[in-house]
Amino acid sequence: MDKKPGEAGSQAQVLRIGIFGGSFDPPHNGHVNLLTTATQKIKTDKVLIIPTGTPPHKEISATPFAERFKMAQLAFPNYEVSDMEGRSQKVSYTIDTLSELHKKYPGARFWLFIGSDMKNSFKSWKNYAKILELCEIYTVNRDIIQISSTNIRNNLIEYKHMIPAAVYDYIIQKGLYK
Repeated sequence: MDKKPGEAGSQAQVLRIGIFGGSFDPPHNGHVNLLTTATQKIKTDKVLIIPTGTPPHKEISATPFAERFKMAQLAFPNYEVSDMEGRSQKVSYTIDTLSELHKKYPGARFWLFIGSDMKNSFKSWKNYAKILELCEIYTVNRDIIQISSTNIRNNLIEYKHMIPAAVYDYIIQKGLYK
């Protein structure tokens, strides 16, 4: 009997990919902690950080995608940051991103890392049942995050300690959130 990829004794290993998306406007220590917690529990071969292009559940960000993309690169220097959602002019839905990733990485196994705040609204996501067919959801308790990007944007100096230093320096250099 032939072995399936990833089974003991098979030649091919299944690529294990973690996905962490968000507006990252700006990325903060809560995001970093969420990803750290998720990657300690779920062993992956690769993690993709995917800044949202045009989010369906939030107002369009005043911060251009290119700036949010760069801040994500600074906040997550050890991971691949993908611009796949920023290249599209359409609203960014998780189901569409997962479908595209399945085409790019056929046979891979995916985990979507989310905060518990997002889990509460998950059933309202577009095609949430199909999302569950395309990936496993790993939820990190929102209690460890306790930081709001909105608060950071509105009170940058007060919340400076909640942003990775490289991100803070970039925000100051570019004059963001004034």
